[in-house]
Amino acid sequence: MKEFLKSLAWLDYFYLVFTDPRKLSAALMRESRSLPFGFVVPAFVSIMDILAFSLMGSETPFFYTKITYGWILLYILLVFQNVLIGSLVDTAGQVLGYQGNIKNVINIMNYALFPRVLLLPAILIFSVFGFAPVFFYVLISMALFAWSAAIVVQGLSEMHSAGLGRAAAVFFMPFVLVGGVAFFTMVLTVISIFGYFTA
Repeated sequence: MKEFLKSLAWLDYFYLVFTDPRKLSAALMRESRSLPFGFVVPAFVSIMDILAFSLMGSETPFFYTKITYGWILLYILLVFQNVLIGSLVDTAGQVLGYQGNIKNVINIMNYALFPRVLLLPAILIFSVFGFAPVFFYVLISMALFAWSAAIVVQGLSEMHSAGLGRAAAVFFMPFVLVGGVAFFTMVLTVISIFGYFTA
């Protein structure tokens, strides 16, 4: 790992995130040492998210707790989210007939988070001018999620040698499934509560 860091080959990954996600996917599949290094990205993104959110209001001494324990918690949640979604995406790919490779899927998803570091400088501009920072925080967060999703879809397309449409189906299938289960669970819960109170 020390030789990998000294080679500065890892800088190419961050360059390819912004320029060519397909080449990024191919590079990540070739280099096994990119996987442990990929878990640095959620740590960096976590601290940027906390700082960006902190710009939207006046800070109290709780900021120091948020920047330490909150950062660790957010990092763990981001890693758990990537592992969970990566597992579901890999399963969806296997259902559609592609070879499973959860390690590469999680690796691509880790690096795909990197554009979210742009949230801090973007929110800083709107916060300094006092121009609806909360609105732009939500809007820019949604745009960066779409950007990350596009990186993952192109990475899956390269990994499975599939068209963008099929790769998008592999990526979004778990979201549709989880959304459908959540919706029907909510409906059944409401019906059960309503039935309990009207019985």
